[in-house]
Amino acid sequence: MNEKENDISDPKIKTSKLAIISFLFAVLGVFVFPFHVVISRPQLIGIFGYKYYGIPEIVAFIIGISALIKIRKSKDMLKGKTLAIFTIILAGLLSFSWWKVISSPRSRAFRMQCGSNLMKIGKAMLIYANDYEDQLPTPDKWCDLLLEPTGTANIGNFICPKISIYKPFNFSWPFPKKGRCYYAINPKCNSNSSPDTVLLFETEVGWNKFGGPELLTTQNHGGQGCNILFSDSHVNFVNTGGLGDLKWSDEENND
Repeated sequence: MNEKENDISDPKIKTSKLAIISFLFAVLGVFVFPFHVVISRPQLIGIFGYKYYGIPEIVAFIIGISALIKIRKSKDMLKGKTLAIFTIILAGLLSFSWWKVISSPRSRAFRMQCGSNLMKIGKAMLIYANDYEDQLPTPDKWCDLLLEPTGTANIGNFICPKISIYKPFNFSWPFPKKGRCYYAINPKCNSNSSPDTVLLFETEVGWNKFGGPELLTTQNHGGQGCNILFSDSHVNFVNTGGLGDLKWSDEENND
């Protein structure tokens, strides 16, 4: 029997490509996790997005399950079962770690700090309105107006602590120092609006941002909700399920 015939009768068992791919995604998750939790900065999150946390682990878990199924159906023609099982366990542990980070007391403390920032901005708006005949800052310049020499807001009040807490360095690239603001103003709210009308809310990084619910984000707090400053200057952390009940203008009451 020649060498060619030996290859046909005794084919080499290959490692499942799905198992390898799932393992690579899990390894990616191993690097992404500390990047977000330990060394990430607001500027970099603006590029990569905190909302993408946990995705490599989820992909690794799904592909790992698929690899196990395919290996079993291959009738010993594919190997990689141990690799797939290891990947599934690793992805599960990383996903659990993400959940612990998001739901930890430290995370809830960030919510409170973020809410405190909104309250300080709200007080600055009250002072501004008192000086300008009950008129709130114009939406297209509201950040600038509150930071003018006569203003009472501080640049630090415009940064959500949930994100800034991960910033070990003071690099401003790629956003200018003036552009780090994680809140937007609702232009349909004014000093005469009803107390439960949204005035300020969390959004993605920007400056002088204004608009409605299309700009609202929950990603600063792991998708669980966001802080809202209402027309009467009180602040609430609204869970994701309750965001649809927010009132953005007095016309909604008429409807």
